[in-house]
Amino acid sequence: MRRYFMALSAILAPLLMGAAPAPVSYRTLLDQVPGVPANVEQAYAQWVDNNGELTEGPALSVPERNIRAAQANVPSTQAVANVNAMAERFATPEGQAELDNMTPAQQMALAQQMARAYMPAATPTAVSDHDQILLKQVGMYPGTAAAQMKLGTLLTASGQLLDQWRQADAALGGQEFKDRDKLKKCGEGTGPSGIAVRDLALSYVPKHAALAETYLPKFANLAQQWRETARPQAVYADNAVAAWNQIQNPTLKQQTAAMMTGAANNGVAAPTQMLPFVTEPSKLAAKVIANRYRIQRDFADAKGCS
Repeated sequence: MRRYFMALSAILAPLLMGAAPAPVSYRTLLDQVPGVPANVEQAYAQWVDNNGELTEGPALSVPERNIRAAQANVPSTQAVANVNAMAERFATPEGQAELDNMTPAQQMALAQQMARAYMPAATPTAVSDHDQILLKQVGMYPGTAAAQMKLGTLLTASGQLLDQWRQADAALGGQEFKDRDKLKKCGEGTGPSGIAVRDLALSYVPKHAALAETYLPKFANLAQQWRETARPQAVYADNAVAAWNQIQNPTLKQQTAAMMTGAANNGVAAPTQMLPFVTEPSKLAAKVIANRYRIQRDFADAKGCS
């Protein structure tokens, strides 16, 4: 499954969003993203099951829809467009390879370089005390680079856990196939009864569930770490956008529009980057229950040996 953000390009994520001030605050959007479910039943409740095809249920689709609305609320400025062009370069395979060869210090320097693109070239000579106070609150979150480095670390850990989980789950599936070959045949040249195959398959559902429930708390820990890291970023963005909206000098307001947009991008990135920490493990766990229902459907008319 393609992840929302590649770990080593995560420092670019807040700058990729075409975001803007939203009717709902960024901290509220972050709070709307649910936590990682504790068990497979809770995970299944976050999805809509259409004969085994899982799509996001309201618990996941509503916050995602609100985040998209926030992203689309204000048009990008030229400064943002320039930064986005640079970010898109690093989203290519060649750009990813370039990022792979960077040290953490170089990655942080790149993030800081891109953040500086949001700074205004000049400010009006006559700025009221009121606007000067507000101006200090407009801009990118000071901890952006450190937060994005933290995100990269957490995404790497999440990817490793997903790989381990899938490998362990596949091993269980392999053992089930071996056990199926050992089932008593109904007769010469025939296979086992449908009831025997069904019962074996159902007996493995709790094993897959137990495996899932050893990994879910690990993802919950990663998700909580990002929520705690991202919350100050979202709060700072809320305050920055609110301050910009209160600036009275029209020239200053125009010249700092890119700074405000940068702050908004940063704010909406917080909940956006929270989503994959929840959706990916949740869907993998939900498949355990979806598979149980599939077995029950497939073997609804199962019979024993005649």
